[in-house]
Amino acid sequence: MLERAERGRILRPTRAAVSHQRFTDAVLRLESQFHASNVADWGRFGSRAVPQSPDMADDEIIRRLDDHLAVANEHMARGNEHMARGNELWAENRREFDAFRAALAKNSLELAKNSLELRQMSTRNERVTRAFLDELREMRIAFREETEEQRGVLRDLVAESRAQRQALLAVLDRFQNGGGPAAAGA
Repeated sequence: MLERAERGRILRPTRAAVSHQRFTDAVLRLESQFHASNVADWGRFGSRAVPQSPDMADDEIIRRLDDHLAVANEHMARGNEHMARGNELWAENRREFDAFRAALAKNSLELAKNSLELRQMSTRNERVTRAFLDELREMRIAFREETEEQRGVLRDLVAESRAQRQALLAVLDRFQNGGGPAAAGA
């Protein structure tokens, strides 16, 4: 319990060491005073026991015990107040917890109702979605059929246009080779 010394310094005891030493000295003085007064019976509790010296009258012991009992009664009364307040808080806590349980039960019922309604809504949505997808599928098939039909028409138009172009080119070729309209009619 000595402070660390730096080079060239003297070691000094810490405050805690001084306080502890003073306390120890005071206890030793008290014990030596009790021994010196020829106390007949210390009892079984060491220096905390009430000495049975002839100097102390029985009335003094009783007065001191009464003082200690008065303090103990005050502590007991305060403890009883704390206990009563604790019981009130415990009862309040129990009431609140019962209310919480009731609310939880109510919420559980509501949750079950909501879950059922959500399942029903989900089932309805599945039906609507299936119907929508079936309708889209039918529309796609109809669109594909119509597209194929239009492709056929376009193919026919392209073929007819090609035939007309070839016929026109053949007529132009005749005109170029000197076979004009008169030669064509003769």
